[in-house]
Amino acid sequence: MLAAMDAQTLSREWARAAAGDGGRRDWEHMELDAVRALLARLDPGLPGAPLDPDYTLARTRPLPFYPGHALCELVNPTVMTDGNPRHAVSGDRAARLLDGTNAVVYDLNRTVPIALNGGNVRDYVRFFFAAVRGRHGHFHVVERLDDINFAGDPDPARQRQVAAHLHPLILAEADGDGGYRLRATILFKDGLFAATVAVAADGMVSMADEEMLLETVGSDPDNPVDV
Repeated sequence: MLAAMDAQTLSREWARAAAGDGGRRDWEHMELDAVRALLARLDPGLPGAPLDPDYTLARTRPLPFYPGHALCELVNPTVMTDGNPRHAVSGDRAARLLDGTNAVVYDLNRTVPIALNGGNVRDYVRFFFAAVRGRHGHFHVVERLDDINFAGDPDPARQRQVAAHLHPLILAEADGDGGYRLRATILFKDGLFAATVAVAADGMVSMADEEMLLETVGSDPDNPVDV
């Protein structure tokens, strides 16, 4: 069995590795006391067996649209045999386990509450689509080729074709009610399409102006989502 001390060492290395090339540089290791406090707050909502903080790897990064709150990523190899991390948002006002529904996100938007501006609305859109699974699957915001997990050995010609359609989230305009409209390229199952993402001042998200770009990308439909 993984020793508690080894789990803490692995957790620090996990957060440090995320700061390397290609990783998010804002991940930080969660100390054991903080993990214990978080799991105590989340325990009623955690599926399956309880997570023992002594054997849980945890890292955290700030969420600029939720002042005073952060995204927490949890892995416990002794319990979570599927290998998929659990994610939660935690801070002074709320601690919520993300369960793939928009209800949790919208509850956070009211409770924290959300504080959107032109500088963080892109981060919120990335967070929302990574955290929320639709009735028929995830909608992945794709801004670069590295955001796509290609199945097998990707064909270079297909990669060039896909890359020609990709772009970072574009802030198109702000409306008079404090909301925003962004242009995005989105992968759903194995199809790539363009869409306008509307974000209301309260964080409500909707899509419009969908346009199919490529019906077949060649991606792995089981690509895990990086929240």
